[in-house]
Formats: sequence, structure tokens, C-alpha cells
Amino acid sequence: MNLLSEKLFSALLRHLHEKRPETEKNYKLFLSVYNFLSQRYPEILSRWRRQAYYAAWYLAEDKAMQAIMQRYLDYSKAFKIKNGYEDINICGGNENIFTIAYNLNAFLDTHIKSKVLDGRNEKIAVLIKDADLNRIQNQVMLKYWLKYIEIQKEDPKNLFFERNDSPVFSDFCWAAEIQNRAVYIEYAKCEIQEKWEESKRKPLLKTEDSEMEVGINTMKKLGLPEGSWFVSLHVRDSGYYKDTAGAAEMDNYRDADIDAYYGAIKAITSKGGYVVRVGDPKMKTINKMDGLIDYAHSELRSNACDIYLFSQCRFFLGTSSGPILNPFLFGVPVLGTNYAPLAGRLHASDSLLTQKLVWSEDEKRFLTYKEVLSSKIGISWSTHRYKNLKLKLIDNSDEDIAEATREMMERLEGRVQDTEKDQKLQHQINSMYKKYSGYGAMGRIAKNFLEKADRLGLLQ
Repeated sequence: MNLLSEKLFSALLRHLHEKRPETEKNYKLFLSVYNFLSQRYPEILSRWRRQAYYAAWYLAEDKAMQAIMQRYLDYSKAFKIKNGYEDINICGGNENIFTIAYNLNAFLDTHIKSKVLDGRNEKIAVLIKDADLNRIQNQVMLKYWLKYIEIQKEDPKNLFFERNDSPVFSDFCWAAEIQNRAVYIEYAKCEIQEKWEESKRKPLLKTEDSEMEVGINTMKKLGLPEGSWFVSLHVRDSGYYKDTAGAAEMDNYRDADIDAYYGAIKAITSKGGYVVRVGDPKMKTINKMDGLIDYAHSELRSNACDIYLFSQCRFFLGTSSGPILNPFLFGVPVLGTNYAPLAGRLHASDSLLTQKLVWSEDEKRFLTYKEVLSSKIGISWSTHRYKNLKLKLIDNSDEDIAEATREMMERLEGRVQDTEKDQKLQHQINSMYKKYSGYGAMGRIAKNFLEKADRLGLLQ
């Protein structure tokens, strides 16, 4: 491809992508043009791949997205061999894993475990400019990962800092390589964790003494007696996008209301436990209750104490937001509530889940699991799509959450007796997930919630 052609094609793709349409038409057109051009000009494949991933993700075309990822992985390997860069495997650039969302730590966990399971024990190289090093939000978490990664400030071939689209970069936040397969990272973390558990390996991370000391001392000041057991609670709400105009319209269907969690809090405190509400001051305030500590609005918040609260709780109670993925890093059980989209599952065998069911405004009924999971609705990450299809995600009730919380405590105490019906319903729902969802079927759906879905006829 000559320079003029490349500029013209890039201008065309930029025009299609940057319109940010409220309809899906432009993203479909973008993917059509991208696929046509990239088959003929590999430079286009590399230059615009992340935009193509995003377009396919927005359209809920996960198979098309993974096909593009595989093409790029194959192209990248051939490029490295041709140019003598086989020893270079770098992630970085505009996907800096330490300057943005919490959930990226779970992605790093997946990449490292995938290498270990494949017998590739080399450290992951992360290329970070000096300016980006100054923007790292969680220096404590970075310290934990330095056992498995190496930070490179210097560009090894003097090629990459100015070209984040260079074929030597791995698409850290989008895809993981599993035995030469490019797998969407959300699906990869489930596949890899299942293999990790089957091989009876321990979590990669273990809380260090320094964070233990900070956590214990901080929580003492906030009213948690030393030696007491506690549950960490995180409920994402509209405060997540408080300072980002318009962004909430993208995925505010994942929000929930902390007021629906009072029954769960009482279920925990009635057993002698404490509840520590984690998050940040942008979140809705919560009424004072005995045994409840609102760490989210405390001036004593710190990265070190965050790690303590993620790693030392009896279990983590949360919603489908980045923080719920961090307890997994330390092997802590997780109860997910108000989980959405419906195809999503938590990625550990000791997890428990309740989800937002899908209501059809036109048909005045809940859609069945099969209807949702076998369609694009199941993996939709767009509030716009739900609105356009006249669908509404229904939050869990206080009772749903409280019952799941009681079940979680009983399971951790080894006091749950699953009936033949319980086992049948779990098998029934898991079979659908294994067939239709890239997330697979790790963990369990909460018993009462699953019985409710069965009564509503949603498991047919």
C-alpha cells in the first residue's frame, strides 16, 4: 500500500468510526469496510484493529470480534518472524494497565496464568513511558504484579512509542492467547481460571504484611474490632459516571441501588459479622446501621486498605463492576448480585450469582434464559440496545439479595444440602450457559433466585 492510499483509507475508517452513532448502522459499515480493506492491506488490519474490536463488541458480534483477533494474532506472529522480533512480546501504549480501571488487574491475572499453563514462564513486558508512570493510580497493586511483569521504560527497538498500532503489541485489554488461539479476554478469564482450578494451583497474589498492617489499623479507626470477620460490599451506582457527561447512557444498566442491600447487611450482622461498604465518595450515601462501616465515604481510604478489604473479607458482595473481579486475585469467594448482561458469569467455582432478568415492554413478560442467551441480547453491553428493543433489565429485590447472602454464608460454613431439584435446576441452567455463552458456567446461580426463575417459566 502506498502512503496516499493508506491515508485515504485511514481517513475513511476514521470518519466512519468517529461518528459514534446512536444507531448501529455506522459501526456495521465500519466493520464491512475494515474487513474488506484489511484482507487486502495488512497495514489496515494492524492500524485499525482496536476500533474494529470495539465496533464488533458494541454490535454484540463476539464471533466476528474473535475472528478479527485471530487474524491479528496470526499477522503479528508472522510480522515478528519476518522482522526478527520473535523475542518481543509487549503490552502497553494506550492500554496502560495501571492507569485505568480496576478490572484490568483481572485481565493481567488471566494473561499470566495462560502463560504458566502453556509452560511459558517468561515475565510479561509492559511498556510504560515516564509520563505514564506518574499517572499510575495504584502503586501498591503494581508492587504485587512486579513478580510477574517487568516494566520497560525504554523502547527496545525504538519503534513503538509513537506507533501504538505496531504489530508487536499484544491487545492486552481485548484478547488473550491460549495455545495459539485468540480469545476475547472476558471469555478467556473464565476458560483459564477453570483450567487453573483443575490443576489445583494457588492464587497468584497473597496479601503482604504491609497491607495487612495498614488495613487492620485503618479499619480499627473506622470501628471494626480486630479479629472480627467482615464482608466487603460494593454496589455500583450513578455516581460512577458523575464527572463524565453522557457516558452513563452507555452502560448504566449495570447500576444498582444500595437501598436494596439492607436485608443482606442485616443477614450478615445478625450472624456477628460486619459489612464494609467499599467504593468512592461519588456513591450514594447509605443509612447508618449497627455493624455497617461506610469506608467509601471515609477520608482514610487508601490503595493499601483497598487491597486488605478485597483480600481479607470472608466473601465479597458486589455487582457487575470492576471491583468484583479483584477478590478473585487473592482466592476470596464472591457473591455477584444484579449481574448484567445475562450471559456474564463470575469466573471461579466458589462464586454465587443473582442476575438482572430481561423484561419485554412490548410483550409484557420476562424473556426466558434461552431467548436471551441464544441472541445478541445476552451479551449486549449497551443501554441503547436495550432501549431500542424496548427491553428493561429488572433489579434484584431486597429478598433476592438477602436470600443469596444467607446461602453464601451457609455454603462457606458447609451447611447447605442441595436437593435433587436444586441439582437438576443447576444442571439445566449450566447446560444453557455452556451452549450459548462464551463465559461458560463456573460457580452457581443462587438457589432461591433459580427457583424463582423456574416458577416464572424462564428455564424452559
